Amino acid sequence: MKNAVTDREINNLVEKSFLSNTEDVIQDLNEKMISSSGITQFKIASAYRLVLNWMKYKNNQVSKNDFECSLRNYLLVLNTDIEIRDYQLSDENTYGLRYNYGKIIAKYALPDYVNSTFVKSAFLNGYVQSNNKSRYLIPTSPFVEQLTGYSQYKSVEQQIAVQGAFNVPNGYTALISMLTGGGKSLITQTVSYQFEESLTIIIVPTISLMIDQERSAKATINSDVDNEIYSYYSGCDEKIVLEAIQSRRARMLFISPEALIKNKRIQSAVTEINDCGYLRNLVIDEAHIVVEWGSLFRVDFQCMDAFRKKLMLTNPDLRTFLLSATYSDDTVKQLKMFYSTDNKFIEIRLDKLRKEPRFNVIKASTYTDKQSKSLELIDLLPRPIIVYVKSPSDAENLNQKLVDVGYKNVRTFTGKTSSNERELLINQWVNNEFEVMIATCAFGVGVDKKDVRTVLHLYVPENPNKYYQECGRGGRDGLPCLSVILYTEDDVNSAFQFTQKVLTTEKLEGRWFSMLDSFKTERIVSNDTIRINTSVAPSYRTDDFYIEVSDANIGWNVYVILLLRRRGLITIEQVEIDDSSYIFTVHVIKKEITFKSEETTKIFEEVREEEYKRITDDFFMMKNALKNVHKHCLADMFTKIYSYTEEYCAGCDAHENVHDDESISINIKNLSEPKSKISSNVLNIMESSGELLILLKGRNISDVLKTIIDSGINMLVLSNEFIKKHYPIEINCNNKNLFIMSLDEFLELCSFNNTYFVSGCIAFFIENHSQFNCAHEAMARKKETKCIYISDEDIYIKYRKKNMSEIVNGPCKFSYVIIEEMNKSVKKDKN
Repeated sequence: MKNAVTDREINNLVEKSFLSNTEDVIQDLNEKMISSSGITQFKIASAYRLVLNWMKYKNNQVSKNDFECSLRNYLLVLNTDIEIRDYQLSDENTYGLRYNYGKIIAKYALPDYVNSTFVKSAFLNGYVQSNNKSRYLIPTSPFVEQLTGYSQYKSVEQQIAVQGAFNVPNGYTALISMLTGGGKSLITQTVSYQFEESLTIIIVPTISLMIDQERSAKATINSDVDNEIYSYYSGCDEKIVLEAIQSRRARMLFISPEALIKNKRIQSAVTEINDCGYLRNLVIDEAHIVVEWGSLFRVDFQCMDAFRKKLMLTNPDLRTFLLSATYSDDTVKQLKMFYSTDNKFIEIRLDKLRKEPRFNVIKASTYTDKQSKSLELIDLLPRPIIVYVKSPSDAENLNQKLVDVGYKNVRTFTGKTSSNERELLINQWVNNEFEVMIATCAFGVGVDKKDVRTVLHLYVPENPNKYYQECGRGGRDGLPCLSVILYTEDDVNSAFQFTQKVLTTEKLEGRWFSMLDSFKTERIVSNDTIRINTSVAPSYRTDDFYIEVSDANIGWNVYVILLLRRRGLITIEQVEIDDSSYIFTVHVIKKEITFKSEETTKIFEEVREEEYKRITDDFFMMKNALKNVHKHCLADMFTKIYSYTEEYCAGCDAHENVHDDESISINIKNLSEPKSKISSNVLNIMESSGELLILLKGRNISDVLKTIIDSGINMLVLSNEFIKKHYPIEINCNNKNLFIMSLDEFLELCSFNNTYFVSGCIAFFIENHSQFNCAHEAMARKKETKCIYISDEDIYIKYRKKNMSEIVNGPCKFSYVIIEEMNKSVKKDKN
C-alpha cells in the first residue's frame, strides 16, 4: 500500500506550479487525487482547483477574484502558507488574505452572523477522519466483485440494500431507501447484470442525474462489451439508442419519463423487447418526487405506474425498483397504491439522517441586507459551493451581481438550461473546473460530486423534504459540510405562494364532470372504466363566446385526475398523448364520483381539504423550524417526516454537539415475506432434513465452498477472523444471488423478525464451539430455513457435552461425498 500524500508534498506541487510546469503539476495532482480518498483526496482536489485557476488566470480566463477565493480556500483547508513570486494581492481583497514575511496566509475573517465553529469544521479545521468506519466486515459476493471490482461494500446498509434488491422475486415491486451518498447506484448496476440476457430501464428525473449515472455505470462495470450502457435525452443520437434496444445489445438504459411516454419510436422499441421478456427490471430513481413534488409537476413522471401496468400485461415477471434516500409515510402509502400488484410489494428501509451537514440559519432584516450578506457568504464560505435560488431569473440576477463585483468563473444551472449545456456543466463541475454553482431545484438530484463543502439556500424551500434533499448535495465524501439558509420574511411568504395550488371544491368538481360529460370521453365496457380526454374546457366558465382549450386548461385537468388518483378514488390504467393532450384510461374505485350528488360534493370537499392540509402542514413545519432554530434541533423536523430514521444532528443553531454516528446500529424494517426459495440441488443432498454437517478433513476450503455455493445456497456466513485472513476467496461461481455476511452482522440481522433476508438455505463455516453455539441458537428460531454447517473437524461443544454431529439434526457427510453428490445432482438437472 502506498503512503498517503502529505500536506507538505501537496504544497510543494502547488508552489512548483506557480514557478513553472503548471500543466505537469495538474496532471500529477489529478493522478494523486484519483488514487486517494477521504480528507487527503479533498485536499488534493483543493490544490487541483487552485492550480487550474492559476493557469486560467494567467490566460485571462478567470478573474483575480476567482483565483484569490480559490487560494483562500486552499490555504484554510491545508492550514498553510505559500509564496507566489511576482504576484500582488488585491488591495481590497475581503477574503482574509494577507502577507506574512513574504508568504501569503489566510484568515477566516468571518462575519459575526455566521456560526464560525461550523464554518471551520467544513474547512476541515482540526478534523481527524476515523479509520474505523464500521464495526462490520462487509464482503461482496464473488459475482459483485467480478462485475465491479469491489471486494467490500461501503456499509452494511449498502450490502443489505443490494442483496435485498437481488432477491426481489419476479413480478414484485421493491421500495428501497438508503442514505444519500451511500452507494445507491450499485443497486441499479448489479441488478442490471443479474440475468445473462436482459435490459434494465432506469427512469431518471433530471438530465444531470442521467448523465452522471451513465458515466458512473460505465466506470464501475467490468464488461467485455464496449457499448451496452446508454442514456437517452433530447440532443443525443436516437438511432444509436434504438438500434441497441432492438438488437438486444443494451443492458442499461437511462431515460426520462417524458421520452417513454411521448416518444413513439422509443416506446415501440421498449414494448417490443418487453413482449419477448428481454426487459427484466424497471427502476424509478428518486421515486419520492413522484408524490412529493405535487400533481402539476412532471405529469409523465407521475404516470410511469400506468406505463408499467401496460408492460406487465405481456411481461408479468417484470420487477420494479423504487429508489430514494428517504421516504415520508404518506409517500410510501401512495407509491404502494400506484406500484403494487396483488400486494407484491417489498419495503427495504435503511433510512438514516446524514451525519455531514452542519446547519446554520441566518435571517436578513431587509432585501438589501440579504443581497449584501449573499455576496459576503459566497466570498467566505468553504468551496465547492452550490447556491440554491428560487427561479431561473433569480439565478441570472445573482450571476450578474457576481460578475459586477469581479467574478468570472461562475455557472448557472436551471430549468432553462439546454440539454447540451447541462451535460457540459455537469462534466465541468465534476472535473473541478469551477467552484461556484448557482442553481434552482432543476440541478442536483443525485448528481454525484462528492466534495461539495457548502450548500447555500437563498430562498426558503416550501417543505422540509425539499430542503433536506437539496442539503444532501453536500458532504457526499463523508466529510463535514455546511448547510446555510439566508432568508427574509418575504422569502417565507413567497415560499407559501410557491406551494402547490389547490383548486376550490367547485372547480375540482366542475373540471372532473366537464371531462366526464364531454363527447370526447368514452365509457369502456362499464361506467367503471373511462377513457378521458383532458382537452376539455371547464363547464363553470360562463362566457358566452367560444372558449379555446389552452395548455393551462389541460394542465389543470391533468392535475384533477392525478389528485383523484393520489386520494385513491381512481386508478390510471393507461396514458396516451394526442396533439399535446393527455388521454387517460382510468378505473373508478369510488363509484359516487361518476354522477353528481350531495355525496359527490362532500367527497370532493374532503379531497380538497386533505390535499390542502398536506401542503400547508409541510410548509408550516418548515416555517416553524426556521422561526425556532435557536430553541429546537432541526433533526426534530427531519425525524418527523422520515419516521424510519433515528434522530441525528451533527450541529445546528440549537446546539453544537456532534454525535458519534458509528454508535448507531442497523436500522431495518422487518420483512416476513417473501421467503427465499431453496434450490433443488440443496434439497437433494439434505435428505429432507433441516440441517447438514460437512466435515472437510483437510480438504481445500475454497473447493468445497465453490461446490456448496454453486448448489444454490442463499447465504454464506463466515467468521470475522476468516474474512480478515482469507477474503476475498478465489471463487468464480454462478450463484449471483448469494448473500455473504460476517457472523456478527448475521446475528444482528437475526434479531429482526426478518425472513426475507434470513431464509432459504444458509451455510456457516464453523471454526470453534462459540461460533457454532451462536449460529445454531439463531437458526433454532428459523424453522423453515435449511442450515449447512461446514467445519474442518467434528468440534466438541463443551456446554452440551456433545460433538456437532450429535447436535445437528441431519446427516454428517465428508466433503468428498458432498462434491460427488452435488455433481450428480447438477448433471441430473441438465438432463
